[in-house]
Parts: sequence; C-alpha cells; structure tokens
Amino acid sequence: MSWIRYRRGRPDAVARLFCLPFAGGTAQTYRSWVALAPAELEICPIQLPGREERSREPLFVRMAELVRELAAAIEPHTDLPYGIFGHSMGARVAFELTRKLRDDGARGPVHLFVSGSRAPHVPSGGPDLHCMNDADLIEELRQLGGTPEDVLDDAETMAGLLPVLRADFEVLETYHFDGEDRVDCDITAYRGAADPCASRAGTQEWGRLTTGRFTLKTYPGNHFFVMPHGRSILNETGVRIFRSLAEAPV
Repeated sequence: MSWIRYRRGRPDAVARLFCLPFAGGTAQTYRSWVALAPAELEICPIQLPGREERSREPLFVRMAELVRELAAAIEPHTDLPYGIFGHSMGARVAFELTRKLRDDGARGPVHLFVSGSRAPHVPSGGPDLHCMNDADLIEELRQLGGTPEDVLDDAETMAGLLPVLRADFEVLETYHFDGEDRVDCDITAYRGAADPCASRAGTQEWGRLTTGRFTLKTYPGNHFFVMPHGRSILNETGVRIFRSLAEAPV
C-alpha cells in the first residue's frame, strides 16, 4: 500500500514537501495543502500504517522500525529536491527520517520543518500516555485540544482511535535521542504560543541539531495551531524551500 496519499502530479514542480502527521493523525491533515501549494511545489502527505485505507496493516511501536520502512518508501521519490514537514509526533519522525536517509547515503532534504514539538533531547517531564487507561488517556486528549468533543464522547469512534494513539505514543515514549548528532540542512521550527507540548525554550533547542540555519516562529494558538494557520504555514514553508534551493551550491 502506498505511503503517499492525495498526491497530485505537477509537471512544473521543482521541489516536493513530504508531510508527516501528528499522533493518531492521517494524511487527510494535509489534503488541503495539495491544492493550496504553488505549481512549483508538489505536496506528498504521508499515510502511516494502521489507519484509514491502511487499517489492516500493523501499527509501528518503535521509531527505528517506522523510520526504516518510511525511508525506503520515500527514497524513490527524492529525485527532486525536497523538504520534510512534521507536526508533533511527525516532527520527531521527520528528524529521524532525515538522519536515516543521510546514513543510508540517500539524497537528504534541503530543509526540515518541525512543528508543535520540543527538541527530541528535551525531556517531557510528563507521564507515559501509552500506558494510561482509556478514561485517563481520553482526558489527556481533551486537555490537549484538537480532538472534537463529539469524537471524544463517541465510544465506538474512540475504540478505533485509541489503539492507533497508543501505538504512536509508544513510538514517541520509547524513543531516545541524546542530542549528539546534527543534520546538515536548515531547520525551521513552528510552535503555538499556548502549546503546553512545545515551550519556547524546548522548541529553541532544535537549533542545536543543525549545522545550518535555524529559525523559530511562534503562531497564535495551542498545540493544533496548524489547523487555523495552515495556509500561512504552507506559504512560508514553500518560500523557505525555494530559498534553500536558490542558495544551494551549484
């Protein structure tokens, strides 16, 4: 089954943007970006196993296994220069994917975009969500925002969603990075001003993980600020990708 959904062929594209979802999320998160992006930028929303049309496939519970399979899946699509965007869990996956592609000798991204996430070497200080019982986990989701109340209150819907969330949280909560390795592409970090998961100090730490330039931008909103500000974030992301291309050595 394809890892890329909603992709629209763009003959004028000079770059691609691979977009990774948050925990429990799907490629649907970035479907609107496919149409909103300029003709020169092809959006490639990533669909992880265990959800929607891939619901029969086993869920990943370890970062290394997920990144190994994901790197193999996107490597054939790196014939154009590209960036990687990830929100929340997707930010950590995007960083590890960048490292994996580099270690495999594949073409790396020209720019890495990390959203709604503290740097991976910054401890969370919170409980392990994947070990919580259903009621406590649902309450944590309620506090985080982003999941509609009618979804949280629908037992049947949550019965299908909770296993996906637990697996994704296990990916995050069993993953360890010591902060000793840096990537060579520029990193741009986005955060919501009221996001409890990505303080300014914790997000600023991404700057230690690149030999290139680092930019931090704060948007109004909570952890899911990308929803109301999607168009603005996409526009800025495109500008930064094209700037990276223009400044790349010939």
